[in-house]
Parts: sequence; C-alpha cells; structure tokens
Amino acid sequence: MTILANVTLPEDVILDPALAHFVVPFALANPTYSFTNTKSTHRCSDVSIEKIGDIYINAPDGKKFTRELLVYSDNQRVGEVKVEKDWRKSVIMYCIQSERIQKTRGTRDVTSSSKLNIAMRHAKKYWKAKDLAELYSIGNAKVRSELRDSISNLKHRIARGAELGNKWVKIQSYMFHMLTNREINPLTKREIEDIFTSPTYAKHMGDYRLARDIERLLDANKIISVMKHEDGYMFYEDDKVVCKVYEDLPEDWQNKLAVLQLVSDEEIVRDVGFKYTNESFAIIK
Repeated sequence: MTILANVTLPEDVILDPALAHFVVPFALANPTYSFTNTKSTHRCSDVSIEKIGDIYINAPDGKKFTRELLVYSDNQRVGEVKVEKDWRKSVIMYCIQSERIQKTRGTRDVTSSSKLNIAMRHAKKYWKAKDLAELYSIGNAKVRSELRDSISNLKHRIARGAELGNKWVKIQSYMFHMLTNREINPLTKREIEDIFTSPTYAKHMGDYRLARDIERLLDANKIISVMKHEDGYMFYEDDKVVCKVYEDLPEDWQNKLAVLQLVSDEEIVRDVGFKYTNESFAIIK
C-alpha cells in the first residue's frame, strides 16, 4: 500500500482498501491536509468492506483495517472521512464530516455519496480551516458562557439564602423587632447574629458582591475575551479580530494576564478578570 507523509497511522493499522480509494489520491493532491487514526476513537477490523470477486479482503497478519480518519488542515481539525457499506444497495458510501455541513435530515454534519468524485468535491468544499474571526467567535462564546456560569455559582449561596436554612421566620421577627424598637428575644438575637457575623457568611457575601460587580461590567461591555492563538493573543479591536504578541499588548493587559495565569481555571479575580483555561481569558478593560 502507498505510504504517504501526510497519513499517520499506528504500526498495526492500515487503510481499509475502500477508504484508500479516497484517501490516497486526495492526500497526494492536497499535501496541506493530514490524516490520522487513533484506536481510542476509531474502530478497526480484520476484514475490509471491499471484495475481490465474492470474497471480502482480509487484513495482513498483525494488521487491522481502519475505515475512518480524522482530517487536519493548518493544525486545525477540519473533519473526518469514513467508509461504510450500504447493504441495501450493496455499494460503498464515502462519508464526509465537517462542522460546516448543516443538514436538516440525517446526521446534521455529514454528507455521504457512493460516487468518489462527488465525495472529493464535498471534502474540498467543507474541509476548510477556520479563519481568525471564526476562531475568536467560537472562543469568545465559550469564555462568556463559562464566565456567566461562574458568576451564577458565586451568587448562588446568597441568592438562594443557602446559609439561612429554615431561619426565615426568625429573621423576619428579628428585623421587625429591631426596626420598630421592640425587644428582641435574646436566643433569636444570638442565633441570627451568629449567622450574619460568621466567617462563612462573610465569604459568601464577598463572593456575591464580586459576582454582581463582574456581572455589571459584563453587561456594560467592559470585559473583553482574550485568547491564545499561535504565538500571540487574539481579541476584538476596532471592529475586527486581531492577533498580537504578548509584548505588543497594552501593559495593563499584560499585567492582568500574568495574574490570571496564576489562578485556577474558571476563577474570577476582582479588578482583573476571569480565567477560563490557560489559553482563554476575559479581562476588564
């Protein structure tokens, strides 16, 4: 079987002959694409779905056939290709998967054809690496969604009254007596004041205030997503997505990114921003 520099397989895995009809000519004609298989995600078989005469082709000793591959372009995963048998029609189907495929019937992101030339045409059409604007749009949506979730988590204990348990009646009694200058039951007074002066309640109230402050900044568009991309950081500037190396970022941003690198994932830092992952952040402008 032809050995291709841009097709990487485990030592004991080879292309199913049916899949090779697509992969070999496509990989030769399009060297910027790379194909790979991992046993953890792809099933392998001892027998091909292709026949010679009436006999299915067996894999050589110590080898297995793979019928599907991951496809990459510009270091981005752009889709998958696999072959399967349409037993009703007794034909081999070439299946092209890509996020860019949007169907209303069947598998939403897969298009299939028994015609090799049509499958290759679909691959060239849909296997396109995302540009900077697309990458930023996807990353920005994830960062902002996770930031909203983190805000909600910080607000939860106070917003739901989790520390107060079944003390609502006693709290109302306490507030009523205090505001109307009436004597408060000593046991009730001590019990309620112990809750509100505890270190635990102080922490949760601090979390709540931090969450509300960040939420207001987010709603006012005072927070911007900044994400690692190749050797720099991409962000939105002057109505377009740009990518700049760390040294070219505003000094204030450099300092905030340095702080966020030190904290845990999905953590909010007051006056600084939010860390989603080691490569994705939201910083206060």
